Amino acid sequence: TNGGTSWKLQPLETFKDLQYIKFADVNTGLAIGDFGAMLKTTNGGSAWARKSGVSKTEMVASYFPTTSIGYQVGEGGFVMKTTNGGYTWEDKRNNIDLSEYYWLYSLTFLNDQVGWVVGESSYIAKTVNGGNGWSVLSSGLGEDAEFNTFYSIFFIDNLRGWITGDYGLLMKSVNGGSAWEVETTNVDVTLNEVKFINQNIGWAVGDFGTIIKSTDGGVHWFEQNSGTGNTFYALDIVDQNTVFACADYGTIVYTVDGGNTWQVHSNEEIFESFKDIAAFTKQNVWAVGEEGIIYGSTNGGITWQIQQREKFYELKNVQAIPVSSGAFLIACGEGNTVLTSAVSPLPLRKWTGATDSLWTNAANWTPNGTPQMYDSVYIPSSSRRPTMRHATQRINVASLHVGTGGSLYIGSGISELVVSGGVLLNGGLDVETNTRTDFSVGGGFIINNGVFNQGNSPVTLTGSGKLKGTFTTLVLAESSKIVTGGNVAITGSIFLNSILTGSSSDTISITTTDTLAIQGLGTIEGGTVKRAIASNSTAAYRFGSPATTVQFYPGGTIPTHVMLTSFPNYLSPGFSDSLFVRRYYVGKTLGGSNFKAKVFLAFTEDETYLFPVEVGFFIDSSGLLINLGSSDFIDNDELATGLDSVSNFTTWYLGDLYYYPKPPLEFSATLKITDNGAQSDSLLYGSLKNATNGIDPDYNEAPLGAKPPAGTFDARWVLPTNVESKIDFRPFVEGAQVQNIFTCNFQPGPGGYPVQLSWNFESTSWGKLFLRDEATQGSKFNVNMKAQSSLVISDTSVKSVQIVQDAPFNINVQQNWNIVSMPVTPVTSSQKLYVFPMAASQAFYFNNGYFPADSFTNGRGYWLKFHKAQSVGLEGNTRILDTFNVNNGWNMIGSISSPVPTSSITQIPSAIVASQYFEYINGYIPDDSIKPGKGYWVRTSQAGKLRFAASGFDKHDGDGAMPDWNTFSRVVIRDGNGGNQPLYFGEKQRLLVPLSWCELPPLPPSGSFDARFSSNRMFEPMNNEKENKFRVSIHSEKYPVTIRCEGVGNDVQFVNVTDAKRGTSLGIVSADGKSVVTISNPAISEIELSVKSGVAIPKVFSLEQNYPNPFNPSTNIQFNLPEPAIVSLQIYNILGQQVSALIDNTSYSPGSHITTWDASAFASGMYFYRIIAQKPENGEIVFQQVKKLVLVK
Repeated sequence: TNGGTSWKLQPLETFKDLQYIKFADVNTGLAIGDFGAMLKTTNGGSAWARKSGVSKTEMVASYFPTTSIGYQVGEGGFVMKTTNGGYTWEDKRNNIDLSEYYWLYSLTFLNDQVGWVVGESSYIAKTVNGGNGWSVLSSGLGEDAEFNTFYSIFFIDNLRGWITGDYGLLMKSVNGGSAWEVETTNVDVTLNEVKFINQNIGWAVGDFGTIIKSTDGGVHWFEQNSGTGNTFYALDIVDQNTVFACADYGTIVYTVDGGNTWQVHSNEEIFESFKDIAAFTKQNVWAVGEEGIIYGSTNGGITWQIQQREKFYELKNVQAIPVSSGAFLIACGEGNTVLTSAVSPLPLRKWTGATDSLWTNAANWTPNGTPQMYDSVYIPSSSRRPTMRHATQRINVASLHVGTGGSLYIGSGISELVVSGGVLLNGGLDVETNTRTDFSVGGGFIINNGVFNQGNSPVTLTGSGKLKGTFTTLVLAESSKIVTGGNVAITGSIFLNSILTGSSSDTISITTTDTLAIQGLGTIEGGTVKRAIASNSTAAYRFGSPATTVQFYPGGTIPTHVMLTSFPNYLSPGFSDSLFVRRYYVGKTLGGSNFKAKVFLAFTEDETYLFPVEVGFFIDSSGLLINLGSSDFIDNDELATGLDSVSNFTTWYLGDLYYYPKPPLEFSATLKITDNGAQSDSLLYGSLKNATNGIDPDYNEAPLGAKPPAGTFDARWVLPTNVESKIDFRPFVEGAQVQNIFTCNFQPGPGGYPVQLSWNFESTSWGKLFLRDEATQGSKFNVNMKAQSSLVISDTSVKSVQIVQDAPFNINVQQNWNIVSMPVTPVTSSQKLYVFPMAASQAFYFNNGYFPADSFTNGRGYWLKFHKAQSVGLEGNTRILDTFNVNNGWNMIGSISSPVPTSSITQIPSAIVASQYFEYINGYIPDDSIKPGKGYWVRTSQAGKLRFAASGFDKHDGDGAMPDWNTFSRVVIRDGNGGNQPLYFGEKQRLLVPLSWCELPPLPPSGSFDARFSSNRMFEPMNNEKENKFRVSIHSEKYPVTIRCEGVGNDVQFVNVTDAKRGTSLGIVSADGKSVVTISNPAISEIELSVKSGVAIPKVFSLEQNYPNPFNPSTNIQFNLPEPAIVSLQIYNILGQQVSALIDNTSYSPGSHITTWDASAFASGMYFYRIIAQKPENGEIVFQQVKKLVLVK
């Protein structure tokens, strides 16, 4: 029901090419193909089944004048007829006079009795008795007849018809085909199709860009300039001015002035030929063709979108069949292909249960009548629930919606329920125990608050849509394109013949421990797959793809559940695709301990430049990438890398197996000792993973013997264990290991002193690294080894030196933008490239505007961007006291080495702080302490100083506490990059601080997230009105943006969110925090919040006029209840037919409530909305009212 945006592939049981399709009405049609394959539908193409036919005969065309009577023609003059809708067929070959072996290519019927067929050698035949007898009609071509082929026939009434053929031949009959006249077309090319809109006006199209038109019923024809030389295959006429035609090489032309001018549309990405075209309205048009392409336009051919492109078949025909105010779309072609879609709105048929519980009783429905395949079925709450039982083996509807409190029961005898559109369950759907009903669904299947007692009945999804809820058995057909619209649970099994796309926040849970619960060659891409694991099971469990598996080994306690989240075709920021696969996984376990598992993670060739056998596992440990390697790989139909003995499920990246990132705390350096006689030795030292303070044979450390006599050159390390070695590698300086001290003893040779020590200062790690004399612990010299590369020792008493490595001062940064500062005094460099070498941007400070900075100054905050969250080690001396200068207005200030409560900050002069202190964590947040390494915004009323001191080092005269924001209602605005900004509102007197203190700091840098009231504040006071309106500006680099309301007390009942620039309602969020408004359009950067107070209870029932009105495409409807009530609110067209049920028998508490009608799928015009409110205890109607609204598109 999305106008062809998504199409449903029909499950045909043939591999023969389908050549032709005709529909008599929206129910009955026939697709025919090579070698007698006949496939009949009674549900508009939603389901197809093989019917009887004559083998080895190719059928070309079919036509159904009624739902039960149909005809087919094809190879060798073959004609067949059905009188029961295609279940059985009668051979009518003997009733048609064929003196030779002719192919019949086309047929048409005016009713179930009168029809014509045409074919090779100018053959024409007519029946007036339903095919029981055929009269061969003369074409009047004489000897030329055998050289012509008729490809199509078109009759506009029982007298007037036209035939096209080879060499520009076009013939007309005005007496039902008894006689034909050759009309002069002045063209000599094959004419492939002819159509008329009335008795006078028609067009024909053909080879080499030919378009001809007649305005006198075909007596005279004149050629029109099509603007292309490509061959036309088909045309469709909307009215006497609007015509569309399709051709080779992706060419489509259209006219809106009767053909005086033709607009040519082509797409350089499309080389396929379009074989057919269908127009439902002037705006909605579809073309189909080679390689399964479906091309759609919703603006009259101005712009087009590829709706489908499958290269396994060619689509031959497309047809738009009007139904009510909507239409069904059917496309067919080679390789057993039939596709369907629909244009909303389709007729709504609502269950009333007025008479009994029988689905088949027409009196139980409004409008009266049993649901047909083109009906959108709605089942509200009712004292009688509808029951399907023994009525027919197959039930077909366009869509199914079971409302809150409603229920549908399916008993025995129903073998199949076919829903060409989607299923929405807010109520119950029950299948009788031990009964199997196959569900075939062409759209999505959403279970919100409803319950689906599925039993043994499989659900097969064949088209495009969203999936949510709990299912027993689920099948995704090869044609399906399904995306999760919430969490999905499978209690039995899921068969994947296509891709199931999981939204990043959704989980697909397999609740059974059966290892075969996921089957098929399809995959689950994105989202989380959660699997229950059998106790002590050592079998392999499949996750997203056949190659993505987890298998536990015996021993330990196996987890009860494993969750694996995939991020397909996504390269983490800061990663290079020359080293890493554009995909990663996050694994988690529930329960279990001391287990070991083998994990295989799949990827595709399109996601990497690496050889599949060279892909291994990587993990990120506080910004440090660690190569875990690979123990196995799969390089077959599926690509995957495996890791054995996994004991911790975490985030796994896939990358180059031979790439080993260097940890920032890892270093390996050389200290060279040279005496005055040029004798020298080089000693290796550093910090390495898994190194110890003793001898490490794995790093070639070995004990030395006794020191040689004096006068013999020697240099050696003395390890903490008093063992001596030429190599000394130590553990990383982290955790409890806060310092490494490397001690070097040396004695010069005969050359004596001075002794020179030299090193490469670029090969050291995070943290301070100083060289000092051992005896005085640095009184004689204490050299920063990162600032120079050598030292000359002339003092003959110095025979031992120490290299002191101190742990860095670690701070954590988030992905994207941060406000950082220097909490330590740099000892080597304050340059940005030295302090933050992994930063992804320049540093910016603020001084009434942003300015770039190459180095950092203590006391100042800086904007800095990072590709990923990580820990950064800073090198320097601690600062326990500091005084920062501030300007009048906003300042970005820094920090010291210890946290400082904002209430302890000394202000000079006093009381100059005029705001809260704000940090930035994907949005501005007020904070009550200054944390080391962070930067903060603060506004002051005049220039001055702020004095920071670690606890116990200084007295203070700081300000009081911040407001308790948990006592205020708020809206929370989030974006796709994790941006998060709460905005508050409530009574001003509860604020406890001046309103100016709620002003937010200046906007963050471009590319970051920000949301704020138009007043530039994070808080807005509410007046005593029942409705308060506030504007909010949003800055985001990644939509969608979501809005949620979290109310406190009676501050707010609900919030209506509107596009402030366009006046379009975006939706309503209630104060309970359970509803969300999602904004997907990045052009919407300013919204209006209409906050409805929950304090006042209406005194009377009332229905407000919708707003806006007129509207496009959505409007809000408010109703007011002075007491609890059961409410129904429906939309009706001008014929009095219900077209939408916004609220159905739903309980509401006293207050004002708003609902939204999205009329995107409805035509322009006047509609009516009606409310009925009933007492909850007895159903008595206490209020009802009707108002009109106008949709203008």
